Amino acid sequence: MLSRRQKGQRCSEHIAFWAADVRRAARQRWWRLVGSGRPASSRRLSYVRRPASRALVPPAASARCVSVVTSRTTARALHEEGSHVLVFARLPVIGRVKSRLAAGTSPAAACAFYSECASHTLKEVDAYVGSDASLHFSDAGDADGVRAWTERLGVRCSLVAQRGDALGERLRCAFEWAFEHTRARSVLVVGTDVPDLSASCVRAACKALCEHDVVLGPAYDGGFYLLGLRERVTTSLFEGVPWSSGEVLAAVLERARAAGLNVAPRETLPTLRDIDTLADLLAWRAACGDTHPLRRAADAALVSA
Repeated sequence: MLSRRQKGQRCSEHIAFWAADVRRAARQRWWRLVGSGRPASSRRLSYVRRPASRALVPPAASARCVSVVTSRTTARALHEEGSHVLVFARLPVIGRVKSRLAAGTSPAAACAFYSECASHTLKEVDAYVGSDASLHFSDAGDADGVRAWTERLGVRCSLVAQRGDALGERLRCAFEWAFEHTRARSVLVVGTDVPDLSASCVRAACKALCEHDVVLGPAYDGGFYLLGLRERVTTSLFEGVPWSSGEVLAAVLERARAAGLNVAPRETLPTLRDIDTLADLLAWRAACGDTHPLRRAADAALVSA
């Protein structure tokens, strides 16, 4: 039997060994402050790997970073890939969103469902990457409304107005912005009309980009709900693509392979349904069951059909 003093001494030894491991881990990794273009109050600590040949951050800063990140590990896994997620969205305003769905239901019902679906997506992204995300909204004049919307949701993403005319140009500009301003090693973009998009999908995509240059989340309509790139933007991916058609996924895959990029296998991410029309909503509602968090929003929209 150990005496109380011996037990205390052994406990102290264990704590010392644990502290040494933490310090060693901190020295082997790089941490940085991300906050360019935002007020100092919105800056946050973010984890990235850096080449070992560069100097290490001071031990005091390392210890502070360790304490911040380890306190979050219970909420989400550390995304060691240094990923940033772009969320493409429109401000939910009646008459300005989901016109094809509104044609089969009503403008108010379509807007209400889109609002719930987009909010669900933002919360799922926030659950995994937290503040390492940015919401790219379609109209620069909606900045105040978008800010109020995200504040109500309690998500921590940056807000950026989309640039460009066609969808391909807007996607390319968003990726270029992310690689320039966040210094992420990999960047993903997701839409906000896919009810089944989850934090686990985002995490699987981030992990795939550790070994591949491109990852795509296939949609049932022949498009994609997620696109991820590693370390660089390949302009040809966004040129000449027949957007808003059933050939989008095939066209992007063809361009990626022609550019010599290593594309993650199609089965890396599940095939999901994006909601553009009443038929899409009916098909999704029939398959989602009665436990999905958006089922009531779908039922409310279908009442207007």
